[in-house]
Amino acid sequence: MDQYQKIKALFQKYLNGQCSGEELDLFFKYVKTQQGKQILNEFLDKEATDRFYRELSPDPEISGRILHQLRIQMEEENQGRSLPGIFKTPAAWRIAATFTGILLISASLFLYFIKDSSLEYQTAYGEITTVLLPDSSSVTLNANSSLRYADGWKPGNSREVWIKGEAYFSVKHTIDHQKFIVHTHSAEIEVLGTTFNVNNRRKQVAVVLNTGKIRLKRSNKSIKTQREEDYVMNPGDFVSFSQNNEEVERKKVNPEQYISWTRRKLIFDDTPVADIIQSLEDNLGMKIEVEDESIKQYRYSGTISIDDVDIFFQTLSKTLDIIIVKDTDHLIIKREKNDPGSKDATP
Repeated sequence: MDQYQKIKALFQKYLNGQCSGEELDLFFKYVKTQQGKQILNEFLDKEATDRFYRELSPDPEISGRILHQLRIQMEEENQGRSLPGIFKTPAAWRIAATFTGILLISASLFLYFIKDSSLEYQTAYGEITTVLLPDSSSVTLNANSSLRYADGWKPGNSREVWIKGEAYFSVKHTIDHQKFIVHTHSAEIEVLGTTFNVNNRRKQVAVVLNTGKIRLKRSNKSIKTQREEDYVMNPGDFVSFSQNNEEVERKKVNPEQYISWTRRKLIFDDTPVADIIQSLEDNLGMKIEVEDESIKQYRYSGTISIDDVDIFFQTLSKTLDIIIVKDTDHLIIKREKNDPGSKDATP
């Protein structure tokens, strides 16, 4: 079944009030994507709408249920956001309830999704993708990450994107010097034209600048923002802080180590095993259990191929004298008997 038929079948189940909770989440998530909007636009075309009308004829009772489901879902999706103006009064909802079938769904979804006109990209574990932005800037999105931005940027306005997870940005400088702003859960990064990496996971933000210059500003209201917490970064600068911690780490690094994931490799330089485990869990969705907490303090220097992690674990096991056991759905790392203690390893 092709993509068009899949979304059509999902539409039909939604119209008949037969979607499960998981299918409802999938439906509303899918319609927000660029491809989903394109397919939805096809449904809004006259030919597609006429064909849908011929195949589906829901009665008023079903239409009322559809309206109720749509309203609940929209309110859930819009926590903290205002609903479109036409849905704000009970009278408006009663008027809307007189419409049936695809007209109701198409109009509501058009107002909510198309006029909202934001695009969102989501990667799965182990997946890396590159997104070309409206200004020809590019974003390489790491695994288990998402990117959101407005569909089309107007001259003179700031170019804004929202990132969860990790991404590498290559930002074009525009003739009219438009600002480019990256939003994370607790920071804003302002640039004109540059390349940099942002890791926004586990309530921690870490930024590494490759080229150009950027300004990093903390935006978490729970932390008292002081003037010195606005950081102007130069190439090779690393700045990291936690959402709920006032401490900021700032140092000089080799940027190549932090963007190696764009080449499907992870480079570690005297890195604690605890940090390596966290990286593998974030990027590949692996579940790793460590029986002896002291193992997390062991250090490792070397390169991991994302496409062949098994070789890395074999190397790690030999160099650190540890045992790695594969269970049903996770890995268990154990310390060998007579292990002398903390180790460093450079294969």
